[in-house]
Amino acid sequence: MMTEKIFFASLLCFFSGVLGKSAQVHSDVRVESINAALEAARGSFGDIVPAEITPEQYRELAYEGYLKLCGVEYNPGEKTKNHVVVNVNRNNKATLNWIPPDGESFCVFVKEEEHDKYEVILNGTVVPFDTKKYGSEPLHVNAKFTVSSDWESCWCSSEEVAKDPLDPHYGKVEKKCTLDKYMNREDESLLFCPKCDQGLCKEAGKKSDELGAPNPIYKDWVFFSKVEGKFYGPGLGLLRQEIFNSFPAVNPNLLECTLDITNIPVPQFGCSDLSNPLNGYGYGVNAKNFECGFASWFNCLEDIDALGGVDNLKVHTLDINFNLIPCPTPAPTAQPTPKGICKRVNMSEIDCVELDGDFCPEEIFIPGR
Repeated sequence: MMTEKIFFASLLCFFSGVLGKSAQVHSDVRVESINAALEAARGSFGDIVPAEITPEQYRELAYEGYLKLCGVEYNPGEKTKNHVVVNVNRNNKATLNWIPPDGESFCVFVKEEEHDKYEVILNGTVVPFDTKKYGSEPLHVNAKFTVSSDWESCWCSSEEVAKDPLDPHYGKVEKKCTLDKYMNREDESLLFCPKCDQGLCKEAGKKSDELGAPNPIYKDWVFFSKVEGKFYGPGLGLLRQEIFNSFPAVNPNLLECTLDITNIPVPQFGCSDLSNPLNGYGYGVNAKNFECGFASWFNCLEDIDALGGVDNLKVHTLDINFNLIPCPTPAPTAQPTPKGICKRVNMSEIDCVELDGDFCPEEIFIPGR
């Protein structure tokens, strides 16, 4: 039974990414909003999509304050420009794209705390997009993003860059927010954000009436200044080799990658409707499209010295970009309520499941603990 439940939840995460926006549901009830997305999914995929969730099920989705969502590649079905995780070279060009395996969930746990503070936990698996060339060894991702701030804590949206913070020049926000200028900013308390990319902020601003976008466009984005986590698993060797191919100073034989954001734009997250991301927008927050989503840029902490050291670090080697979609779980059973939601991990399979937190490996971040 558990395998069947995981299968259906994973299918929804995988297939919903190609559905587009469902009809807007004008309701304050999150359960109804999620059910609208499920109805749209059933219209395209029939019986493989679970039935409507109940308020009891939604309680499980938001267990101990964490809403469980799924991350999917930002351009499902695209043969080249598509990833959740990607290796990049010195010119920030993709060299190796990674996506979730067919039918598996890339879990995104979101917790909204007091005073509009957020915490995001990523737990998932990716494999090379081109399995014929690179094979299909899984790379596991486990990361926690905390110490959140809003756009007014960002340097790139400040008067020094954007001119008028409330009516910004998005071209300047995108083009003039460079590391060299950031390192010489007047107010050293400001963070390296927001990261507008590919003209998306400017385009979203022009479509603000159509999209219902705020002004500035990143007004509701969330930025994180603390990151904990790592990449690990059988695919780590390939990830490290690909970093070495573009940055020969690093050690390709070092099988460690602790996530580090030194001298890099801070991670950003946004969705206008977290209760149903298919009805919401991110307005460019994932640096790829207008969908609800997440973006972050990284180096492996173990590579910092080889890449120039903290004082001279001007490159990054890895990106994470994805869309957010609903990821309903099956109805709870008559078993005692678990202490938390965690992930069952081994070297060949990684699934979102509900387990007693005491059984989770120590290195895995566990929502609810």
